[in-house]
Amino acid sequence: MSTSSAWTSVPHDPPSQRDWATRARYAPTDFITLLWRERFLMLVVFLVIVVLGFAFSTTLKKNYTAESSLFVRLGQEYVYEPRAGDAGRGAVPDVDQVIQSEAEILGSGELRERVIRKIGFANVFPSQAAKYASATPEGKRKLIALGRDSIARNLDIQTAPDNSIIRLSYQNEHPEMAEKVLNTLLEEYLTYRRGLLIGGDDRVLQRQKDIFEQKLEETDSSYQSFLTTNDIGDFTSQKTTLTQLQTQVEQQKYSIEAQLQD
Repeated sequence: MSTSSAWTSVPHDPPSQRDWATRARYAPTDFITLLWRERFLMLVVFLVIVVLGFAFSTTLKKNYTAESSLFVRLGQEYVYEPRAGDAGRGAVPDVDQVIQSEAEILGSGELRERVIRKIGFANVFPSQAAKYASATPEGKRKLIALGRDSIARNLDIQTAPDNSIIRLSYQNEHPEMAEKVLNTLLEEYLTYRRGLLIGGDDRVLQRQKDIFEQKLEETDSSYQSFLTTNDIGDFTSQKTTLTQLQTQVEQQKYSIEAQLQD
């Protein structure tokens, strides 16, 4: 017994060209009419997008950038002057080395901390002013360290090979503070640089001299203590004393011999 399938395929005729001819055709003016009918919907969608964009733009954090540049010239502080002899006298580093040295000074943590202390932590970071005012000395040092890192993140120092220009930029929420921080950084840089490259060398030599004198005094004290402990005198003075004593004895001897001959 055979069974037929429940599914049967029915051939479909391709649509005739008459069906295509009967479809509606739109002219350009018809599109304008359709859009005009939906003008209120489009207006609502446009207003929603504008409101969302405005709300998003107001929530963004605004930053203002202050910019400056430095022209670095080779000064006397970079000319090598030996303490003894003339070997290497007058040698100077390359321009790139000088630029990198100046850039390192500009980006140093000590310089950023000077800027914070001169302007005031509460002025540079007003959101942390209350916390800084009530903090302990240790807490204030930690906040200043965080402030140094914050300035480093917003400070940009750019150099280029074979170029004597250093470009600096600093970003802040307030344009006045951005300008003030950058100007203070440059002012403190000139002072800090002078003390580091010119005045710092004398202080280091004086400190080395003091340390050497202290060690010399300690060594001399140990030497004198050793002589006293081991009953060792001054050989030079003892020799001089014995020589004088020998001379006196010889003179007395000659005097006695002369008297005996008489």
